[in-house]
Amino acid sequence: MPPDAASIPVQTPGNPRKELPFQMDRDEGALPRKAALPRAAAWALALILGLLGLQSAGCALLAPEPRRFDRIEAPAAAAGSCAWYGDAAGGTLYFGESAFWSAMRAAGGDPEADLAVRGPKRIGRFGLAVERMESPVSVDVPGGSGVWDVLAAGDQVYFTTFFGPGGVVDTVRGEVTVFEEAGVGLNELARGPGGTLLASRYGGAAGGPGAVVMLGGDGRMIAELPLEAAEGSIAAPKTVAYDPVRRQIWVTVDVVPQAGGAVSTDSRRLALDGKELARIEDPEIQFVVFAANGAGYFAARSGRTLSLLVLEPLAPRGDPLLSARPILLDEHFEPELDFAQDIHVAADGRVVVTRWSGIVHVVTPDRNAVETLVFPRTRGEGLYYSAVLEAKRLCATYCAGVEVVCTDAPPAPEPPRRPRRLR
Repeated sequence: MPPDAASIPVQTPGNPRKELPFQMDRDEGALPRKAALPRAAAWALALILGLLGLQSAGCALLAPEPRRFDRIEAPAAAAGSCAWYGDAAGGTLYFGESAFWSAMRAAGGDPEADLAVRGPKRIGRFGLAVERMESPVSVDVPGGSGVWDVLAAGDQVYFTTFFGPGGVVDTVRGEVTVFEEAGVGLNELARGPGGTLLASRYGGAAGGPGAVVMLGGDGRMIAELPLEAAEGSIAAPKTVAYDPVRRQIWVTVDVVPQAGGAVSTDSRRLALDGKELARIEDPEIQFVVFAANGAGYFAARSGRTLSLLVLEPLAPRGDPLLSARPILLDEHFEPELDFAQDIHVAADGRVVVTRWSGIVHVVTPDRNAVETLVFPRTRGEGLYYSAVLEAKRLCATYCAGVEVVCTDAPPAPEPPRRPRRLR
């Protein structure tokens, strides 16, 4: 493990996740210089100090289970880089490699420190069947830093770099197409309607509002849907998801006061033209994803209860959250220390919820069954981003160096037996 690599314990107060209230200047194609970011730099420094202060508390979370965990580290990772969001396709787990956390920490909270990190910018590749690191894919883009999010569609892997433009890499040919037209500030990705791509733009041009961006597969701009916030605040979007049944967009949002202060959160449900249909503050939707069959899965926190809300494709067309079926994940959730960071739907229909702390819930929705595993964290440090279930193994990206950690998946529950017919 590289020294000091992502030695960040779990979640901070205010649910910052990985996003920062940057003021983006899309016309220049890059972030403005530090002089334009006094509040962002101060906020980032407070974030780092808060994270360090919570290190001992983070260690007090659940201890790893007495089961075998195999840790596989990239053999030649760039110093300070660690594994971020991942997505699986064709037996390969693709994931971003970024030095954002370690660089910002080493620079005393400078959010642009990642831009000074030398070395190639890459998407990591992990073979799930053989459980080994494969050669990473280089995705150097103008003005880009490390890779934040990835979305795998066969051999095509879409990616964002936040400080620079996003793009797509053909993993067979090794060809990279840069999405210059889409600009900078792109954060998380999701599949959109009709083969399009959705991306959250965390900061708008010249400090304007964030937006949901709809792109063609080649990166052309189709639409940009700005998000509203109360006067004096900016809406900065994070996770995006498309509901193919209702043809609506979900987005989770940080509401950032322009004069400084605590960041609040909400989630929005939008029509395809950007009209806001609903704004939800309770429960706090921490992550949302829709499966190919139209089923929706929401990691939702209310107080200290974390649940998976399951929205069936044939649910009534009214308020989706009222129609969703809750499955309890944790009734002792600590929002100051943890966050539901990602959701993946496995081929067998099970749903995997990954938390920053390394607590991973494997849910069988049609049985209301939940198996909870606790992945190891060295000295209580490092963050888990994305866990995927492949065959009988469960593998997760671990941001403590460029690592993937695997263990045996819990067995799928047996289907209920049908009563025997009496003759």
